[in-house]
Amino acid sequence: GIAESAAAAEKDAALKGIKVALATGFIGPAIAFALSTLLAPNNIFSPAVQFGASPMPENTPKLLTALPAVTVSPLPSSLSASSQTAVFLIAAAALLFVTVVYGTYRFTRLVRDRKKLRALSAQGIVSRRLGRVHLLVHDKIRVPFAARLKSRAYVFLPLSLLNDGRQLKIVIRHELQHHRQNDLLWNGLFEIVRILCGWNPLVQIWMKRIEETDELACDEALLGRQSLGSLAYATCLYEIAKATTPTGATLKLA
Repeated sequence: GIAESAAAAEKDAALKGIKVALATGFIGPAIAFALSTLLAPNNIFSPAVQFGASPMPENTPKLLTALPAVTVSPLPSSLSASSQTAVFLIAAAALLFVTVVYGTYRFTRLVRDRKKLRALSAQGIVSRRLGRVHLLVHDKIRVPFAARLKSRAYVFLPLSLLNDGRQLKIVIRHELQHHRQNDLLWNGLFEIVRILCGWNPLVQIWMKRIEETDELACDEALLGRQSLGSLAYATCLYEIAKATTPTGATLKLA
């Protein structure tokens, strides 16, 4: 159906994105250095010709023989092999340093977020189980979201959604769709990529694209069902976006 095709396309895009991320984050600098070495060998700058150093031919006009000899300074030679190795080691060390620093930051943030998630799961006001998914209503969150803690699947809902039963049903269906598509399992793999090479701007762009694809896949799957109208679904998304927009900010709709 629509949901299966969207999920398959999403997984295919994710696998391609992982290859691009790893290539641009690690293999790319090595390839660039190898190409620069091949295209710039040590003898790329040939020594300059010294004019006037050899005797003039006998038939040379006297005007030319009266000119002083001109010697052109030799062009600078390219980097030696040891210098190229040093440059490469410095670049590799800088890349490794950035990777370690950013990876440490991402890992620390991940651990902190998991602690907050465990605290939220223990402080839910209303708890209900729907199949293998635990529904938790919380008064400290403003945006509904799906999450996983070890082997447990969760849907966290803000307390304000209990005032509108229709919106509540739409939101629960949307978050459950994330679990059906295994988006949370893929997010775990993406987090590893973020830790390894998330400093790369291309990786950040790719991650944002994947997140958008996840949401669009859920929207497409839900709108394909006869029981949910597009107007009601769009109204629900608008109301949630308006509720989570800071006071004074402008709400932009695509």
